[in-house]
Amino acid sequence: KLPASVRGGYNDFDIRDVADVLPAILEQAAPGESYIFANRPDRIDEILNIAADHVGKKHLPALPLWCAYLGLPFLGLWAKLRKKRPLYTAAALAAIREKTDFPISKTKETFGFSPRPLSQTITDQLDFLIRTGKVKIKS
Repeated sequence: KLPASVRGGYNDFDIRDVADVLPAILEQAAPGESYIFANRPDRIDEILNIAADHVGKKHLPALPLWCAYLGLPFLGLWAKLRKKRPLYTAAALAAIREKTDFPISKTKETFGFSPRPLSQTITDQLDFLIRTGKVKIKS
């Protein structure tokens, strides 16, 4: 169970959006060209809040990223003592600190790529995980 979230993020996309334009990619992609499939930048606390709202749970407080860095030595030690993987690592924190606003206009214009809202992706994934028994929501 997470005690809090951090203010950092990624750029996630839904593979179904890529699958929707796959026929166009196969027919129209120019040899040697590259295309970026992404969505808008999102934040971890935003993703967790969407999930919490969907299953009727409370939002977690969102802490600045430096707070997560402070916890690294303790998490590492705790994980070693328990012979488990740490909740997060320095590399993971570095990744969520990076710029994640990728240019996708070429992909949109060339193939009609239209990323669905993050909230739809998150709620659909949660519904799947709950339905298949991979995730259980406690009351």
